[in-house]
Amino acid sequence: MELKDTRKNWDKLAQIDPFYGVASDPVKLGRKWEEKEFFLTGVQLIDAMLGYGAEKSIKIPDGNALDFGCGVGRLSQALSHRFEHVTGVDISATMIKLAREHDKSGGRCSFVLNEKNDLSVFAGETFDFVFTDMVLQHLDPRYAVDYIREFARVLKKGGLLVFQLPEKAQYSSVRVFLKKFVSKPLLVLYRRLKYGRSHTADVEVEMNGIDKKEVISMLDGLGLKVLDAEARYYWAEKPL
Repeated sequence: MELKDTRKNWDKLAQIDPFYGVASDPVKLGRKWEEKEFFLTGVQLIDAMLGYGAEKSIKIPDGNALDFGCGVGRLSQALSHRFEHVTGVDISATMIKLAREHDKSGGRCSFVLNEKNDLSVFAGETFDFVFTDMVLQHLDPRYAVDYIREFARVLKKGGLLVFQLPEKAQYSSVRVFLKKFVSKPLLVLYRRLKYGRSHTADVEVEMNGIDKKEVISMLDGLGLKVLDAEARYYWAEKPL
């Protein structure tokens, strides 16, 4: 899928059911997320991620953090409890608008729209910590690779990059068949019949992956030191 189509799809999700688009719990489909509960899940995720790093004796830097694919700012606000300032960046203008409206960080977060397949909106070595979760998997792998290269560029020396990316596309065999042999209008009709009109039937969300060996080789080539890649995230440091 082209990046412009990805942007359009996430804008649609942001308009239809933004919290569900970020945290897709089937029970919460149809704008059933309560705001406080929704943002609490972000705190829990960040606490678990940082706790894992501590268990592995990985030094978490202070300073400026980047939340890539920030959506409505769920993880940006959670990160602001730990870092001096957090910049959330997203491809969807609607998501960025909502992130600003829901921001309760007291000025510790800022939100930036970026519709390019790079992060040229930021200078090199800007961030002490770069984080993204459940984002790269929704991009065509060629764009995911572009952004990982940019993560390395905007990361300060001594900084830490943490990102989630599955090894394989997470499609069921039924979905693979439907995507390959059924036209998009029929797919939309199928989703509406299966899930009802409240479902985001006309929004296509990709699920992609990249082989772990390829990712680690790429990080090595970017001059990053891979610290851990055994659990949910890749952890990589930019040497001083």
